[in-house]
Parts: sequence; structure tokens; C-alpha cells
Amino acid sequence: KGDTSDFKELRPAVCFLRQFMKEGGALPVSAADWNLVEDVTATGEALAKEIRTMLLETVPELDTVRALIEHCYDLPVYVDETIMLEAVVEKAERWLQSAAAMLSNAEAEPRALRGLLHSGERLPVTLKEFELVRFRIK
Repeated sequence: KGDTSDFKELRPAVCFLRQFMKEGGALPVSAADWNLVEDVTATGEALAKEIRTMLLETVPELDTVRALIEHCYDLPVYVDETIMLEAVVEKAERWLQSAAAMLSNAEAEPRALRGLLHSGERLPVTLKEFELVRFRIK
């Protein structure tokens, strides 16, 4: 948790496991180990699909995205889509920093606040701070 490069290096990627399974007939792997590889691969693929669907079809809460990242970190396999979630969180956190700075300025111009709100609403997540900005604009 924290440094994604370590996370990626310590776990095989889902795509690697899928390829391993395709070529697995020639490899000396016990049935129990094979079942484990199948289960981990299926779990990783399902999570990858859930992430893609969520990002394409919904606008989740930031906490939901963070929780999903933690779930990815808990798996014994690296899910490539984790990087998309991390990018979403990074963008949201940058916006939150900008919002905090602007909201702390009692003389912030309504036009600047509207621009801030507009840029926030383009984020692929929902933030409760949008309401704070809307309130300041009124």
C-alpha cells in the first residue's frame, strides 16, 4: 500500500496468469495449484471487469474508488485497471486541494468558483465538496 511500483512487482498480473493457463498443459503444476491459479485469475478478471464497468457506466463516490483500490491491493494478483482507479483518485485529490484553497479565500470570485465547480463535475467521481462550492456561488 502506498508505493504502487512495489505492489506491481510483487504480484503476477492477471494477463500473465491468463497466458500461463493457456500454456499450462505442458507445465508440471499440481491440481491444487492449478485450481488456485484458476481461482485467482477469475477473481482478478472479475474485479477488472467491475472496475471498467463502474468507471464507464457510473460516477462513484471517491470513497468507493478508494475502497476498490484497497481491494485490489489485497489480492494476490495485480489487476491492471488499478492504475485507472489510482489516476481517478489523484485527479480528485488535486481538485480537492484547489477547492480547499479557493473556499478558504473569503474573496473568491463567483466566476472562479463556477470554474472550479465545472472542472470538478467533469471528474469521474462524485465529491461532497461540490455542494460546498455550489453554496458559496449562491
